Amino acid sequence: MILIYKDEVESTQDFLKNNYKNFPDQTFIYAGYQKSGKGQFDRKWESKKNENLLCSFLIKKSFNIENIQYSVSAMIIDFLSEFKIKTEFKKPNDILVQGKKICGILVEKIFFESEVVATIIGIGLNINQTQFKNKDATSLIKIKKDNYDIDKFAKVIAKKLENLKLY
Repeated sequence: MILIYKDEVESTQDFLKNNYKNFPDQTFIYAGYQKSGKGQFDRKWESKKNENLLCSFLIKKSFNIENIQYSVSAMIIDFLSEFKIKTEFKKPNDILVQGKKICGILVEKIFFESEVVATIIGIGLNINQTQFKNKDATSLIKIKKDNYDIDKFAKVIAKKLENLKLY
């Protein structure tokens, strides 16, 4: 697996979509800030600089998007349970804590002609941000009252994605 960090990007999803040919299968990118972070249905994913995990994972295969969303959601839910956080999955791609969004997952396919050549899994996990424009959002720091190392989280999530039984 290749692990890439960028201080700032338009979006980690777009970075991999625009550069997928240059990277091998299982490339993981995370960024300190996304100028145009995205969620499902062209919604914006808002995040303050260097406060959350903003990442995408490139898989050079095609998968059923719904199966990936469930697998990645289960992985994130399991990860958050290590912090004694009770979560719930809200279709199609949100992870909630007490009704507030802590994580969003975006899965997109890349086509060449009519063939799927890659799948990109995007994850936005709220970690150290305390103030949100959206009142229905929360973060680890708001729940646990502790500050976390985002680089460490990125490496853990990347490893979990690499080991996810998608293949």
